[in-house]
Amino acid sequence: MKMEAFLTGSQEYGTPTPQSDIDMVVYSKDSKLIKLLREFSEQGGSIPDGAQQMSARFGKLNVLVCFTEAAYKAWEDGTLELSLKGTSTRDEAVAVFERVRAEYNVEQ
Repeated sequence: MKMEAFLTGSQEYGTPTPQSDIDMVVYSKDSKLIKLLREFSEQGGSIPDGAQQMSARFGKLNVLVCFTEAAYKAWEDGTLELSLKGTSTRDEAVAVFERVRAEYNVEQ
């Protein structure tokens, strides 16, 4: 199973607290990974046809799985931009990711 991954969220560009979750972005087209996420995620459920990404929570770990290169690149570019800026608020991060997703034509 081949995949790429990196951390995002407050652990990467914010001010994490002991209550902060850990956000990991993963890029994989592997059907085994997708099946495992559906089975073991606290949310469970299905992935809509045409979805470019999904989220699965495991306690404090939030795994954001991207099925397309564009979705992964949007997360990567947004995280890099926020990391270079320094500590960012949640509202600032939301604005950056909305803009970057629009540039890559990635639906939320």
